[in-house]
Amino acid sequence: PSFGDAGYNRPKALHKTIMQIYASVHQDAYYQWYANQIAEPAFSAWGIDHALSHLLTWPEMSVSKPPSDLPQAIHLRDIDWVAMHSDLADGNRNIMLQFKSNKFGSFSHSHADQNAFLLEAFGQPLLIDSGYYPWYGSPHDYSWTKQTRAHNALLFNGKGQGAMNVDSTGRIIAFVSTADFDYTAGDATIAYQQPSLPNHTTGVVPHPELCAVDEGVVRVMRHIVFIRPNAFVILDDVETQSPASLQFLLHAFNPFDIDEEQRSMIVSHAPALARIQLLDPGTVNISQTDQFSEPPDVGATKAAHPNQWHLTCDFSPTSSHRQLLRVIVVCRTGEE
Repeated sequence: PSFGDAGYNRPKALHKTIMQIYASVHQDAYYQWYANQIAEPAFSAWGIDHALSHLLTWPEMSVSKPPSDLPQAIHLRDIDWVAMHSDLADGNRNIMLQFKSNKFGSFSHSHADQNAFLLEAFGQPLLIDSGYYPWYGSPHDYSWTKQTRAHNALLFNGKGQGAMNVDSTGRIIAFVSTADFDYTAGDATIAYQQPSLPNHTTGVVPHPELCAVDEGVVRVMRHIVFIRPNAFVILDDVETQSPASLQFLLHAFNPFDIDEEQRSMIVSHAPALARIQLLDPGTVNISQTDQFSEPPDVGATKAAHPNQWHLTCDFSPTSSHRQLLRVIVVCRTGEE
């Protein structure tokens, strides 16, 4: 998975071709291994204007190498994404978390999702970027997918980051990777202080009531520790000018099994399972729904849009400075 419009799609023929070109240009056997994992045939660019850069013939490398001896976590500094893996070379064994906080804002194909994360295990999505991308600017896209409420992120008084705003930025402020653990931290403060801006095709601001620009957000920091091989600790350190309710959001393809008394939730997508344990002080109301604010637009392709579930952990306002802590442990179904 990845972030942004249509990030839920699997790599396909075009990605295979790009990686084969990179493999040949850089003589990189890891890139060729990646290309070989994509079952589709290489992309044929003839007759497609936007694909002119792929018209040159690049021979497939004769050797490939799985990334088993590479670092299992990386901070991609140019785009400020962090990826943490337990077994990068074997998708059926791998547990993976991706985290984003970058300078590109929420404009165009990017979403209002600074400090958001995704979680997959054993080849199946567990905690997802929710929503769909039927077409650019569709009602579902603007009402849901581009908004912070569609992501594994935070809301303040039910409101999120400024949408369609190139200045709704974040940044990765720390990253370290070792054999025992990985650690990263992101600062999304600016994104919650920016307004939502008009759709550049219609001139209308999409859902300004969902933006936290007037909620007095002072600091939004998220820290994530991956304790190898299967546990994540997530700490949100936030501050507002006056006490605000906080909503910790999670999304999945399947419903969450909620134990409100124990402040825990389980989500599964066989053969993967994750248990989320809230360790936060204060009153919390845990709820879920399988409804979007605006249903996915079918569009000309008549594409199917599988159902999704949206979990909200709603913390009542107590103080201006809050630290919310939770642990996510991943295992195979039946091994809880």
